[in-house]
Amino acid sequence: MRPSKTDWLASHPLIVLALLALSLMPTRLSAQADPGQVHVTGNLSFVNTAGNSDLTTLSGDEVVQKMTEDSLWKFQQVASTVYGRSEDSTTASAFTAGGRLDRMLSSRLSAFAGANWQRNRFAGIARRFEELVGLDYQLLALERDQLSVEGAPPSTSSAAPREWTTTSSPPARPAATGIC
Repeated sequence: MRPSKTDWLASHPLIVLALLALSLMPTRLSAQADPGQVHVTGNLSFVNTAGNSDLTTLSGDEVVQKMTEDSLWKFQQVASTVYGRSEDSTTASAFTAGGRLDRMLSSRLSAFAGANWQRNRFAGIARRFEELVGLDYQLLALERDQLSVEGAPPSTSSAAPREWTTTSSPPARPAATGIC
């Protein structure tokens, strides 16, 4: 007989307490990074269910931000993943990563350039690359709240692997879309 998932939780109380303690730690709320400091934000999620079906999902993401001392340049790096299994099969498998560099042109206007990569097996995306170059205008800039509008003509290319589709995929081609 297979042990239930609740037995695992009961047999590992230190891990459960550590995850609970991490979730209760206070975080600093701020809409903008302090100049010259590196800010790292991360999230981790683990879901384990039992009953009519067994499902285990692990997901996480992180954001690293750095603004120069003179507040003219800002770098941001992001990554995230979701992975799920149900008994003997994978039910979720998605990965993203990206980076962005902003250059302040005035107190509210900045130019940016960035790139993103995505892989999502169940959406049929083997790889998707997105390159961005554009402008950002900050409509609202309070201590804890921000509202900005971005405009960029991104260049996106993606491909689905042939083993994930029933017919052969068309070749990847760039597409232009607008972000606002």
